[in-house]
Amino acid sequence: MIKEKIFITGISSSIMQQLIAIINTAKYEIIGLSRKPLPQNSENIKIIQADIANINLYEDHFKNCSIIIHAAAVTHSFNEKSYFDINYNITKKLVEKAKELNVTSFVYLSSNAANSDNGAYANSKKLAEKHLQKTLGNWQIFRISEIFGGPKNEGIEKLIQTVLKNKYTFYPKDIPSKFSPIYLNDVAKILHENIFVNLEKNNIISINGNERFTFKEILILIKKIKGRSLRIIGIPKSTMFFLMTLSSKIPFFIGIIPDQIKRLYGLKTYGNINDKYITLKLDEYIKQILNKN
Repeated sequence: MIKEKIFITGISSSIMQQLIAIINTAKYEIIGLSRKPLPQNSENIKIIQADIANINLYEDHFKNCSIIIHAAAVTHSFNEKSYFDINYNITKKLVEKAKELNVTSFVYLSSNAANSDNGAYANSKKLAEKHLQKTLGNWQIFRISEIFGGPKNEGIEKLIQTVLKNKYTFYPKDIPSKFSPIYLNDVAKILHENIFVNLEKNNIISINGNERFTFKEILILIKKIKGRSLRIIGIPKSTMFFLMTLSSKIPFFIGIIPDQIKRLYGLKTYGNINDKYITLKLDEYIKQILNKN
């Protein structure tokens, strides 16, 4: 049987690693792009080591490709230009190359913060979404919310680890949109079902948990589960934006990239996720972490 070919950018990401673990490699040949070397953990997965900006090094692999899953992105950078260089301009080139080579389907991993008003990262993702929609006739866009169960130095996961180790913590006040964290494995399963099973095209699908939390509510939840004292100190929005301006001009690291503050205070999009996809809730995950420690 001739296998269908899938090309994945950002294959080293935690989401893509979970996804490829459940793709049927008897049906699909997987080619992945990564800046760093990865182990060849299957004869059905081929790793191309290259920077995504060097399209000439990997574009030939788009030929006879059934699906391109574009997951690579710049997410944290002091240089806001890099968001547009990679997240928008390189995505445009990938989309146009996919059109030229008649790639069957283009899947784009975006963010639930994608919005022109939410800072450079969010704007770059929104622009890429628009270009994809107007250029190709067969696409899927997934707007993914905060994830837990992934790398310990990012997002919700980093917050959990920080709170579990300290007796006090700071949080930004007056954030307009709540968090809707979702378990990493559940994200992979939702992606798999929509890309390989349901086969619905030309849709923007939000992937998030069905619980909503303010920043303070997450801290209180961790405090309650932890069963120890925790001092929670709120930072006013005006102070957060002052720090954002200051750190972008110097620049210096305040524990968060300046653009992330705009993202944090921007409005998010949410979807209604069928409960059958939610195998682990945030409180259950935090209890698991405490039981291991």
